[in-house]
Amino acid sequence: MTRKDIITSSISEKFTVEKTRLFQSDLDIALKTMALMDVMKVFIKYEILRNKESEEFLDAFSEMNESWQRKNEGSVIVGEIQTSKSRCIACEFGKGMSVYEFHYRHSG
Repeated sequence: MTRKDIITSSISEKFTVEKTRLFQSDLDIALKTMALMDVMKVFIKYEILRNKESEEFLDAFSEMNESWQRKNEGSVIVGEIQTSKSRCIACEFGKGMSVYEFHYRHSG
């Protein structure tokens, strides 16, 4: 995806309250797989893949995913991915957010 393909309108313009609930549920399921493609499929389903906010989120998710995985060393998630509620320390208004906690090991 190139920068010129990115749509700059706000994602919030595309969502109703009900659609937001469905999106959050689908995204939660996808995030618990820790698979970039699963997360991207949710963004495609809700037609927001090409939005600026989506690109930023996917870039951050991809970078985080790459930080714990080691190529050719059998990096795997151990146990279930847990979630908890938190507040965003970087947000001016301390918006609520979900934190995903997981444990992994390298078997190689």
